[in-house]
Amino acid sequence: GCSPTLMSKDVIEEVADAPEIIMNKRFNELANMRGVDGPVIPIAVYRFPDMTGQRKPATNFASLSSAVTQGAEVFLIKALQDAGKGKWFQVVERASLENLVKERQLIRSQRELYEKDQAKPLTPLTVAGIMIDGGIVGFDSNVGTGGIGARFLGVGASQEYRKDEVTVVLRLISINTGEVLLSTGSSKTILSTSAGA
Repeated sequence: GCSPTLMSKDVIEEVADAPEIIMNKRFNELANMRGVDGPVIPIAVYRFPDMTGQRKPATNFASLSSAVTQGAEVFLIKALQDAGKGKWFQVVERASLENLVKERQLIRSQRELYEKDQAKPLTPLTVAGIMIDGGIVGFDSNVGTGGIGARFLGVGASQEYRKDEVTVVLRLISINTGEVLLSTGSSKTILSTSAGA
C-alpha cells in the first residue's frame, strides 16, 4: 500500500513519443495527398462530440475527467485544412457560428452608427456544399490487460499494460439534397504501460 508506482525512463519516452510520431505521420500523409481536379471544396464542420460519456479509467477512485477529447472538431478541421496542402477543402466556420454571427452583427451596427448612409455591407458568408457530421461513438477500456511482476516481503517490481479502443464515425452529407454521400468508421487501439517498484 505504501509503494509508489515509478515509470522507467524508457517506458516514459516510448509512451510520450508514440502519439506525436503517429500524429505527425498521419498529417504528413494528408499534406502530401495529390490536389483535386477542380476547385477547392467548401466544407462545414459543426461540433464533433464525444458520444461515449466515458470517464478516464481509474482503479482506486472515481475519475471525473473524460476519457476522450471534448474538442475533436479542432483535430478534424486541422486535418481537412492540411489535406493536399490546403488544395482539397475550404473549411468554413460552423463550430462557433453563434459567436461569428454576433460579431458580424456588432460590425454591422457600428458601421450603421458611424457611417450612416455610406455604411458598406459585409460580404456574405461562404456557403458550404458539403458537411461532415459524426462523433466519437465508442471508448472501450481494458480490452486487454496483462503484465509481470514479483514481490517478496513487500519488495518487488512489476510491469503492466492496458489496451483501450476508441471508435470514431464520420458522415459526409450533401447540403443541397441532405443525402449521406459517405459513411465511415475507424477504431484505434491505445496502449498504456507502467513499470513499478
